[in-house]
Amino acid sequence: MDLSDLVLSPSDETNISSAASRKSLLESYFAIYYFTTMENYEIVEYILIGFAVFYLVFEIVLNLNDLDNDTSNIIILKWAQDKMFFLPFVFGAIGGHLFLGTKLELFRYFRENFIVPVIILFGIALIMLAIGYLVPFKKTKAFLFSLLILGFLYGHFFWTMNIVSNRWT
Repeated sequence: MDLSDLVLSPSDETNISSAASRKSLLESYFAIYYFTTMENYEIVEYILIGFAVFYLVFEIVLNLNDLDNDTSNIIILKWAQDKMFFLPFVFGAIGGHLFLGTKLELFRYFRENFIVPVIILFGIALIMLAIGYLVPFKKTKAFLFSLLILGFLYGHFFWTMNIVSNRWT
């Protein structure tokens, strides 16, 4: 289909349903064109903004309902204190990855082979998950906080974002 097929002509005024369908098709074409010409980072930004808005609305609803201790932070804390103690480490790694980064020569291999830190993080999370299910032990808030800091350091040094240029500068 060519764009000229979508242009409305004066003869279309007699056939309103045809004009309406062509107008709808024209709007769809431009919407598809807009989203296909967006840069990848713009698509990711919109997805992240959508997740943030959804999370805020979800958290507000959970805070306003009649149930006690059902907010996401309490639920995640209970999961982490049970079998999923890898969550603070992963959240820390994501935080260190997103907000920090290093250009030290010592960590050059990880900057150049950017999938390796992700695979290592996934492996660490799987090992921690297996330990959580196989070895029952008490996970204090201090222990979980230390995992958060270790994950943050992992994200900062190994899973660094300094491999791409900063488009904001």
